[in-house]
Amino acid sequence: MRSELCWCLTEAPRASSASLLMRFSPAHCAVTGSRYWRDTAGTVYHWIEMRTKMRIMGFRGTAIKPLNEEAAADLGAELLGEAIIFMVGGACMVLEYSRQAANSRRKEEELNQNISDLQTQLAELRLEMEILDTRLKEFNRVLMALPAPSGK
Repeated sequence: MRSELCWCLTEAPRASSASLLMRFSPAHCAVTGSRYWRDTAGTVYHWIEMRTKMRIMGFRGTAIKPLNEEAAADLGAELLGEAIIFMVGGACMVLEYSRQAANSRRKEEELNQNISDLQTQLAELRLEMEILDTRLKEFNRVLMALPAPSGK
């Protein structure tokens, strides 16, 4: 495992992507299961972090000291734990967003239905008002056609 860590930190920058994938595959590594991924995640994170810090400080091409197995395992476990928490938090945010969007759609549909019902009711009331207006005009016409009462 020590040689894997040293290779990762010294030769990985010059290796191709295919070589890196082969080197970090579970079949190639003597350590299997979750410990493999925990150690690899910690080692890769350390390498990226240290390389970035060195570049920011202006040191280029400086060798990065590898982590020991225990430190790599701790760092990898912490990194994977944070990744899981981040994914759970992200999933909660996505689910909450979809729930709020569904509620918003439902409320909008209810509002549109209420507006449609009010428009239908308004059209019915206008029609009824026209009918009553026509009846009133007819009643006035009949009333005017009646002879005037004679006064005795």
